[in-house]
This record gives sequence, structure tokens and C-alpha cells, in this order.
Amino acid sequence: MLTRRNFLQRVPLVALAPHVPAFLAQTAMAAGADRDERILVVVQLEGGNDGLNTVVPFGDDGYARNRRQLRLPADRLIRVGDGVGLHPRMIEIGQKFDDGQVAIVQGVGYPNPSRSHFRSMAIWQSGNLDAIEGVTSAGWLGESVGQKSRASQAKLGADIIYVGGGDVPVACRGRRCTSIAMTDASEMTLRDGTGTVENRGNSQGDSVATSSDREDVSSFVNQSVLQAYASAQEVAMLSDARSASAQFGSQLNAQLQWIADMIKAGAGARVYYTSQPGYDTHANQLSQHAGLLGDLSQSTAAFVGTLRDAGLGDQVLVMVFSEFGRRVEENGSEGTDHGTAGPVFLIGDAVHGGLHGASPSLDDLEDGDLKFEMDFRNIYATVIDRWLDVPRPDSLLGIEPLDGVLKG
Repeated sequence: MLTRRNFLQRVPLVALAPHVPAFLAQTAMAAGADRDERILVVVQLEGGNDGLNTVVPFGDDGYARNRRQLRLPADRLIRVGDGVGLHPRMIEIGQKFDDGQVAIVQGVGYPNPSRSHFRSMAIWQSGNLDAIEGVTSAGWLGESVGQKSRASQAKLGADIIYVGGGDVPVACRGRRCTSIAMTDASEMTLRDGTGTVENRGNSQGDSVATSSDREDVSSFVNQSVLQAYASAQEVAMLSDARSASAQFGSQLNAQLQWIADMIKAGAGARVYYTSQPGYDTHANQLSQHAGLLGDLSQSTAAFVGTLRDAGLGDQVLVMVFSEFGRRVEENGSEGTDHGTAGPVFLIGDAVHGGLHGASPSLDDLEDGDLKFEMDFRNIYATVIDRWLDVPRPDSLLGIEPLDGVLKG
């Protein structure tokens, strides 16, 4: 018998659209997003960003002592606090900081940190300190956003949209969450609790198996085809506009502007997720890191500005994070090796701008690394409770949200 899983694996997503009955198509198109719903945009800095050369504690004597080749001159930094400055290439983020639109949470990490990219990212993506890379199959965003959307049945289409190469990140996966991954409008995939299907006919198995595998095709049509159709149509309506628009300079800028287009068009997702690779700076860090942070600054500022111009500035919160920071002391290759704590940026009209939390001491280290001052899960709890207003996943139960970071 043709099961729901087999149907998903064999039939291209976009190919479903022409065969959806007219009344279903009309229902899908009419089930537009709530334009007043709050949206989270996550930017992941892949590779482990050097937080000490991003939010620079130039007032701490330990900075100059540990950073001889990589030390950034204090007179070039963008001052954001007493003895603290942003990297000189982060001009646009510095301007938004002055405007009260950037909250910088300092020294973010977790207990017993891992310096493995894969293990640390599994922990950050799941919100679970016991997570193991390759075993974790559900993420903090997918599990929380999926609970709200499936409970209310308030909308159709995707709960989370990932813009970037590769698979949907673990953070975006959930047992009741529908996630779409794309590099552009022609490369869209649908992920639900049973599998992934690409519009080019390729399929990838999902590690979550549920009783829905036993559902027949009629049940599938009544539920998931409608979601797939709505998402496909949302993206199709944007593809012409995107292809006709100006080409943006960097990959990150293009991805964020594509996200801005979807938000302005009311695509309906609660979360958008993208990434910027290149932060594993073991050698020749100065120029590479400067270019990355300059791109990050320009791209996020342009994104926030685009949404403010569209009257959506108070509806969108941007969160920027990396899986860990770098070592305090530079290595012998004019770079830095894997470390622990680092800053997290929250950007938008909804934040209480400024520095939040204590700057980690460079004289009180643990095995040469920073001691974390803020558990990343407190930030997650803040975003879930006070921004997205959705139920928390089990991994974040009992975690206290932060006061004074978000308005309202």
C-alpha cells in the first residue's frame, strides 16, 4: 500500500501543486499568515567566532597580554561601554547600538564546554547539555514553534524556513514542525515528522518515526499536501521578484534580503534561519575575521533597515550566535584555536540596547579559556517566552529568562 512516507519520498513537492483540488488550493491560499505575529531570524556564525576580537575588552590588561599579533588598537574600536569596543569593521552594528537597537549579551556559553564543532553545535541546536552530534534529531526552535502551530492549527505552510546550503539545521526540526530549506526559490524541501522531499525528487530519511507512517493517502491529502501546497505557492509568488531584483554583494546579504522579501510578502513562518561560514580562524585571522564581521555588520543592518522601511521593524528580532568562542591566547599561526564563551547579539526595535551580563575576566581563566558568565539557555528561554510566546521544549523547562533584554 502507498503510505504517507512512500508518497513523500516518491513525489516531488512542487509537483503536488497542480494536482491539488481547487477547493484545497483556495483554502491554502486563503490561510495567510498573521501579519502581526512576531518573527525570529537566527544568524549562525559557523566555525566558532572569536568573541574577544568581536566585542573587545580593551580595558582588561589581559587582552593586550594574550593578543600580541591579533590585538586591535583601542583607538580604532567602536566604543560600546567602559573598556569595551566593537571590532572596527562593525560600523553599521555600532550605529544601531547607539540607536538602542542592539543588545549584546556577553560571555555566553554552558557548563563543561566542548571544543568540538559537532558536539557544541549539537548542544546549541538542541538546547540540551547532553546532546550528542548525530543522535539529536529535534531542536529548540522546531520543538517549541511546532507545539504552538500544531495546537492552534492557525495557519498552513512552513513554521520555519532555513535559507542556506545543506540540510535543515537540527535547531529547526521538531516532531510537529514543518520546515523548509532553500538556497533559492527553485531549491525547496519540506521536512515534517516523517521525512524530507526535494522538488527535484531527491529524498532524505528522517530519524523520527511516528504512527503517521501508517496513515493512508487520503489522510495525507487532508493534512500535509495542503501545507506543502501553501508553502510552494508562497515561495513561487516570490521567485520572480527575487530573480528580477538587484544582486546583493555577499552570500549572507543575499540570504537575509531573500528572508526580508518573504517576511514582507507574508510567507507565514515564525522563524527564519541562515548562516555565515568561515569563522574557524586557526591561521591568518586578522584579515579574514575583519572581512566576515564587516559583511555581518553590513548585511544585518541592511536587513533590519529594509524591514523598518516596510513598517515591520517592531515585528522582527534578529539573534546572532556561534557554537563557541576562541582561545584567549593567540596561537603561533596568527590565529586562534577553539575556545568557549562568546557574545550573542540580539538586534531590532524590540531590544533594550546595550551590554548585558558581565564581561568575562581575562585573569580568571579555566584551562586557558574564558569562564562563561551567561548560560545560552537563558537567552533561548527569553526568546521563547517573551518574543515568540510559544511553549518551551523539555530541554529548556526550568530555565529562567533574562530580565531587561527585551521590551514588553
